Amino acid sequence: MKTALLIAFLGISATLFGQEEAAVRTFDLRLYSNAYILHSRWHSHLPDELRVLDWAGPSLAFSTSKGTRVHEWEAAYWTRAEETPEYRYRIRQMHLRYETGVYLSKKLFEQIRIRLAGSSMLFYHHQDGTPIVANRYEREVNRYGVAFDFVVHFELPISERLFADLNLSTLNSTFAFRRSYSYNPFLPERQRELTSFDIDAFRLRLLRLGLSYRL
Repeated sequence: MKTALLIAFLGISATLFGQEEAAVRTFDLRLYSNAYILHSRWHSHLPDELRVLDWAGPSLAFSTSKGTRVHEWEAAYWTRAEETPEYRYRIRQMHLRYETGVYLSKKLFEQIRIRLAGSSMLFYHHQDGTPIVANRYEREVNRYGVAFDFVVHFELPISERLFADLNLSTLNSTFAFRRSYSYNPFLPERQRELTSFDIDAFRLRLLRLGLSYRL
């Protein structure tokens, strides 16, 4: 009996070590095109009108995986101009993002790999407002903090080293400090600046199409 248990234990151990040793670590370079969907928002900017797709900008990422486990690091800098009936805005945002997740063992339609992941992101958002009407004054808004998200990836191979990555993030939470400053000369200095701490949930819906190259 003891001999049988020992043989079974050695067999299971050999299988586990064999799988770990057979798993090859891969390294990928990824370029994402980012868009917010369905009246979503940049971290402190919400579009005035309903938008199905609100393009944000590109981001560059590096990922590594071994077996089913994957880690990814991403950096981005986005800028845009926006105009409302009262203001012309220049919006800038930068972020650093880390994501970790796993690939499901079964592929969709025997081709598409599915990755489920969680992410955390440090971000800084700056917004300058220049008035275009007479009764408004210049203003600026700064917002910085951390965001947590759940991401689903769908990866389709194009060639041996190239594949497309469509992913969607929805279940997010954002914690941020917000500072706004008005250049209204009729306000005392202590009333021009306002600071607050914001908590957002489920406001950001980010759809991304990526192109990845295996190094």
